[in-house]
Amino acid sequence: QTVGGKPGSAPTRGFAAFQSGPQGAPLRSGTAGSKADRSSPLGFVERLPAPAAPRLPRDAARPGSRSSAAGENLAQWLLEREAEFEALAQHHGRIGAWPTALVLDTVGALAAMPLPQKEILAKLLVLLESSVYVLGEQRLVEDERIIAEATLPRRYASRLPCFVVARQQQARVQELINRIAYLKNISVRCKKLKMFSSVLQLKRFAAGGEGGNRIAAATSLARDSMRTFLYVFVLGFWKVYYRQQQRVNRTKTTMIHDGMVQDLVKPFKHWQMAWMDGLVGDQESTHEAFTLEQKMLAVEVKDLQTQQEDLRGELSMSLGTEKRMQAKLDVLTGKREALAAKLAQAQPDLLQSTLGKVLNISFVAALREAQLCRLPVHQGFASKDFAALLSLEEEDVMRLARMSSEQLIIRWLNYHIGQFKVLANTILDAIARQANSDDNRHADPDGGGALIGEMPARDAEAYADRCRLVRSLHKLRNLTEDLKDSSALAVLYAAIVCPIGSDHGMGGGGSGGGAHGGGGGGGHGSTSAAGALWMLDSRDHDARAANITNAFRLIAPSAAAQFFLRPSDITKCNVDVLHPILSALFLHASRLPSAMSNSQVFDYVGAQPQEEDAEQLESPWQQVAATLEASASLCAYETAQDLSQLLENGEVPNDLLRLPGSELILRWLNVKLELTGADKITNLSDLKGGEVLMELFLKVAPDVLSVIPEAKMISDLTGSVRVKMLYGVLIQCASRCAAFDVLTREALIEGQGDVIATFLAGLFLCRPNLFARQDSALQ
Repeated sequence: QTVGGKPGSAPTRGFAAFQSGPQGAPLRSGTAGSKADRSSPLGFVERLPAPAAPRLPRDAARPGSRSSAAGENLAQWLLEREAEFEALAQHHGRIGAWPTALVLDTVGALAAMPLPQKEILAKLLVLLESSVYVLGEQRLVEDERIIAEATLPRRYASRLPCFVVARQQQARVQELINRIAYLKNISVRCKKLKMFSSVLQLKRFAAGGEGGNRIAAATSLARDSMRTFLYVFVLGFWKVYYRQQQRVNRTKTTMIHDGMVQDLVKPFKHWQMAWMDGLVGDQESTHEAFTLEQKMLAVEVKDLQTQQEDLRGELSMSLGTEKRMQAKLDVLTGKREALAAKLAQAQPDLLQSTLGKVLNISFVAALREAQLCRLPVHQGFASKDFAALLSLEEEDVMRLARMSSEQLIIRWLNYHIGQFKVLANTILDAIARQANSDDNRHADPDGGGALIGEMPARDAEAYADRCRLVRSLHKLRNLTEDLKDSSALAVLYAAIVCPIGSDHGMGGGGSGGGAHGGGGGGGHGSTSAAGALWMLDSRDHDARAANITNAFRLIAPSAAAQFFLRPSDITKCNVDVLHPILSALFLHASRLPSAMSNSQVFDYVGAQPQEEDAEQLESPWQQVAATLEASASLCAYETAQDLSQLLENGEVPNDLLRLPGSELILRWLNVKLELTGADKITNLSDLKGGEVLMELFLKVAPDVLSVIPEAKMISDLTGSVRVKMLYGVLIQCASRCAAFDVLTREALIEGQGDVIATFLAGLFLCRPNLFARQDSALQ
C-alpha cells in the first residue's frame, strides 16, 4: 500500500486487476503450475506451507546479543528505506514495475539478514514473487519508459509483473467495450428505422388497400412487433443476470484478498510481539540493576554517616586545640608588638627608607591603575644607551632618529641575538670544560652565581642544543624572510623575560626555570638565561610559533596586543601584524643597557631632581619613541577610559555599577556608533547579518581590519559573495580582538543574542576605546 498508493488506502488497482479481469472474469496469472493453478490467480497459496508464528527466546533481543544488534541494524535500515518508499509513493500515481522490484529486493535483503524471521521472510519472498510476476515478454510503453529511466535490480530486469499484463488486458477489454457500445448504438438505430418503416407501410396500406389485404398486413405487423418485444425482453433479462454475476465475483475476490492480506500480516505481528517481549525483558533487567545499585548506595550512606560522627568527634577535639593555639598566638603577638616598638625606636633610618620604597611602589601602581603607562615608558627610554644599536662604523646616535620602525626593530633584534650568541659560546665552553675535567663543580663564568656542574645531565644536553642553535643564527636583514623559523623571536622572548646582566630597566620577570621553563627575571646567570630559550626545543615551526604566540600573550603590554598575534602570522611572516607587536615590546621592554641606575629614573621619593635643558627636548630617544608609537598604534599603551560617556541624563558614575552587563554593552555600542534617539540599538539580536559589527570594528579595531586582505575587497562586492566574505572578515577580526573565539557564522546569520553579547563583552574589555574627551574630568 505504501508503494502503490497513499498509506492506509484501499488495495492497489494493479492487484485488483490481477484478481479479476474485465466484467469480473478471472485472468490467467501465467505462473507455472497445475491447470487449477493457471485458472485461479491464488492457486499458489494452497501449494505453500503455512508459516509458523515466530516465537523469540526471552533473551534474544537483550543488549549484547547478536539478535539485538541485527534488530537495531534492521530498524535503522527500514527507516532509511521508508523515506525512499514515501518518495516513490508521491512520484508514481499507481504501482509500477520499478517500485515493485524495489519492494521485492528489499524483502530479499531482509531475508538475507541474521534475523529470527529469516525463514518466514524467505517463504514470503517466494510467495510475493510467484504472485506478482508472470511468464511472458509483453510490456506496456509507459512501463518500458519508467524502467529505462530508473535503475532496476538485476534479478527483476527481465521479468514482467502480473499487473502489467492486467493493464494490457484492461486496455483491450476497454477497447472491445467501446466497440460493442458503438455497434449496439447502430443496432438500436437500425431497429428504430425498421419499426418506423413498418408503421409507414401499415398506414399506407390502411389508406389505399382493400379489406383482405389490410387484415394480412395488420397480422404481419403485429407478429414483427411481438418478435421485437421478445428480443428486447431477453436482452434486458441477460443484462440483469450478468450484473448480478459481476457483483458476486467482486464479493468473492474481496474476501480472497482480505484473507490473503491477513495471512501475510500475521507473521509480522508475531515478530512485533516477540520484539516487544525483548524490550520488556531489557527494562526488567535495568530495573533489577537499579534496585541493586540503590541497595549499594544505602550501604555507602551508612558508612558516610559513621564517618560523619567520627569527624564531629575530631572537630570537637580541634576546637580545644584552637583555643590553646589562640592563647599562644596572643602571647606571641604581644611579644611581636614589643619588638616592633623597639625596632621603631632603634632604627628610624630604616623606617624612612622603607616608607620611601613603599611610596615609590604606590606611585608606580597609581600610574598603572590610571593607565598612564606612557610616562614610565618615556622615563625608561630616557635612561637607555641607544649607542648599542649602532654599527661599528656609525658614531652619531641621531641616525636612529631618522630610521623607520622596521630598521629599528631589526637592529634591536640583532643586538639581543648578538648578546645571546656570546652567552651561548660561554655556556658551550663551560660544558666542554666540565666534560674534560674530573671536578664537576665549575663556577658560572659571567658571575651569575650558578654552577654548571650542578645541572642535571639532561638539562646540560638541552642547554647545549639551544646554544648551538642560537650560535648558528645570522643577522636579520629582512623581517619578511628572516622570522619564518621564529628562532629570533624565541631569543627576543628570552631577552625580555630573563635579560643578561642585572640592570636592564623595567620588569624582566619570566615563567619557570629549568630546561623547559621560561627562565626567571632578575639576577640572571647564564643557566637561567639559557633556560628561557625553552621554545627552541621544538623543531616543528608550527608548534614553535604556537608556543611563541602563547608566550608573547603573557608579556604583551596591552590587551589589544595580547590577542592580535596568531601563530600563522609568525610562520607566514605577516609583517603587518608583527610590526605593531614588536614595536610595543620595544617600547615597554627594550632591555637595552642603561646610562644611569634605575633608582635615578623610577624613584619618586628621595631621588635627586634632574635639570632640564633645551637640548633634552630634541634627544634621539623621543623621536625613536614617537616612531615606535606610530607603528604600534593601538597596541602601544593601555590608555585611560572615560566611562562617563556611557551615562545618561541625571546619572552619576556609581549608577553604572547597578546596570546589567547587556545594558552596558548596548550603551557602549550606541556611543561608539554615534546612534541617538530612535536609531539606537535596543536588542543584541538586531546585530544579525554583521553590518553593524563591521561598523563597530571600523571604530574600535581599524588596525586589525587593515591586516585582513578580504576587508579591503568588501566594498567592491555585492550580493551573496559580499555576505559570505563579510562573515569571514568578521570572524577573523573577532579572533584577533577578544580572548575567546565565540563569534561564529551561525550566530551572525541567525542573530544569536547570547553569543553576540558574549563576544561584545570580551571586545569591550580588550578594546573599549572610550578615550577622554576635552570636557572630561580625566583631562
